[in-house]
Amino acid sequence: MSAITTLPPIYTSYANSLASQGAASASLIADAQAQSAAEQKAAGAAAAKNAASFDQLRAKGVDIETVSFGDLYKSQLASDVDRDGDGNVSLQELTEAVVAGGGSADSAQSLFSAMDADGNGVVTDAEFKNSVPNPFTTDRFTQFMQQELRTALDGSAGQQTNALSEQAQHPQTLDTNAILASLATQLYAANTAS
Repeated sequence: MSAITTLPPIYTSYANSLASQGAASASLIADAQAQSAAEQKAAGAAAAKNAASFDQLRAKGVDIETVSFGDLYKSQLASDVDRDGDGNVSLQELTEAVVAGGGSADSAQSLFSAMDADGNGVVTDAEFKNSVPNPFTTDRFTQFMQQELRTALDGSAGQQTNALSEQAQHPQTLDTNAILASLATQLYAANTAS
C-alpha cells in the first residue's frame, strides 16, 4: 500500500506563497492552537463514525488511515526544523530556521514563546504542529483553488498553462525557513505594535 506522505505540488506552491503574506494579529498562534484543537476533535469524530467501515476494509486486507493536507504540512515543517530529530523544537533550531528565512532572532524568540503552550521552555512536536496555522482552511485558499480550476477548465486552445499543470510536472518542496520567518516576523510585529 502506498501512503500519501508529502503535499501535492499545488498545496506546496500555495504554502510557499504565504511566506510573503501581510500582517497578522497578536493572537495568530493562539488562534492556530484553537483551530488545531477543533480539527483534532472533528478528526476524532470522523474516525469514530467511520470505524466500522475501516474495520471491514482491514478484514479484507486493506490497511487504511486518514490524513489531512494540513497535518502533512505541519508534519513536514516540524520535521524540517527539528534537525536533531529528538521530537522537540529547540529555541536554537527555530532561531536557525527563522534567521535562514530572513527573520530575526527576536522574532524567533517571540514565536518560540508563543508555541511553548505549557511554558516549560521546550516546544514539543505536538506544540509546534498545533501552533502552526493550517493554510488550507482559509477563504484565501478556497479562492486560490477556484482560480486554478477555472484556469484549468478555460485553457486556451487546449493548452494548460496554469499552476496545476505546471506544478504537476515540477514538484516543489516547502520553504520551511521562509514560512517560519514570515510567521515569526508577523507575530513579532503584531506583538510590538500592541
